[in-house]
Amino acid sequence: MSTLSSSFSPTYATFNTIGYSEEAGSKFDVMAYIEWAVSCGVDVLRMLKDLVEGVESSVLEAFFRPSYKLADPSAILYATAMHENIAKDSYIESISSILGAPVSGRLTELSQSEAGWDGGDAAPMSIESLSTLETFIQTAGGFSDSIGFFLGYEGEILINWVSEEGELIDMAFFDGVAEIYSDEGEARFSIDDQNLYKQFTNKNSIHA
Repeated sequence: MSTLSSSFSPTYATFNTIGYSEEAGSKFDVMAYIEWAVSCGVDVLRMLKDLVEGVESSVLEAFFRPSYKLADPSAILYATAMHENIAKDSYIESISSILGAPVSGRLTELSQSEAGWDGGDAAPMSIESLSTLETFIQTAGGFSDSIGFFLGYEGEILINWVSEEGELIDMAFFDGVAEIYSDEGEARFSIDDQNLYKQFTNKNSIHA
């Protein structure tokens, strides 16, 4: 059975009659680590993911908080916007790696929409919505040959496509939630709910 310790192969500096060897430090066996992670099962991997995210959040806060106290408020807002834009680019890149370059262009266009893009009070693209969409696409994959992308009034991302039966299907992505709208009604799912992905077992079809 694979263990986490088996993925590390420590080596140490040695001395001999010739002199000091160059070998030092420790090596990390990536394949052994992967085998250990797979052997843990989904629940353990999810627990590790939550742990890492919690530690990451604490470390980032401890690192950035002192600088926030010293910085000008406008500089803080600029830095926040910059970090959000980098995150959006990362999510869009992940989505387009599955759905293709045209999707990247469309999502980038939507991500650049400013507040009031509809001439009223519409919000710019929500980073939480984009993150939820990315999680969905990573799991559902390219379930349709042609998906339209739009922006909702609250900054949520909307997608639609036509099923094999000729039915127009709409989906909206909020913070950790996906909503499906079709002629058969509406359905709301947590993005982690596996019942959501059972709706997309056939390409271009849906069973909601």
